[in-house]
Amino acid sequence: MPNEPKFQYIDRPEISETFCDGIRSLVFDGQTFRIELKVTRMSEATPGQQQPSGAQYTACRLALPPSAAIELAAKLSGVLKVMKERGVLKEIPPKPTGGSK
Repeated sequence: MPNEPKFQYIDRPEISETFCDGIRSLVFDGQTFRIELKVTRMSEATPGQQQPSGAQYTACRLALPPSAAIELAAKLSGVLKVMKERGVLKEIPPKPTGGSK
């Protein structure tokens, strides 16, 4: 389209990186995808402790319009495809449902 604006990308190195190790929730409210990312932090082990414990904290809340969510999905699909081709990731077959007759 001839009237589409041209945007210059400006990097902002002062923006900190956010680490997360899981997705707590993903909701689409009709206009926006709202994704809450979480990080797990383990408690210090104590003598005689039977089971490890820890807590999960909100690391980031991300809100994306559908166009950005589609772009994210496409980019993730491309990266995952390359990782599978290189043997870095292997697909886990779905578990049987056990409802056979």
